[in-house]
Amino acid sequence: MTTSPVSPRPAGYTLLQQRHGLNCLPHHVESVVVSQGTRRTHSTPHKTEEIYPKSYWPGESDLDDPSGRNGVKTMQEP
Repeated sequence: MTTSPVSPRPAGYTLLQQRHGLNCLPHHVESVVVSQGTRRTHSTPHKTEEIYPKSYWPGESDLDDPSGRNGVKTMQEP
């Protein structure tokens, strides 16, 4: 997947839904990771979007260690 420097990538519940093709109820919080920027939150009465910097990227696999201790790199730059 090629992303622009600030293109959001799904994380958390949404990421698991997409990775595993799960047909679930939508969650009221949507988490995304961006290549540039800082941690922030956008809220409306019906939905909250949590935006995280690339250091929060959980990895390409459910078993990746976000700390990098397992040798897996975090979010790849294009």
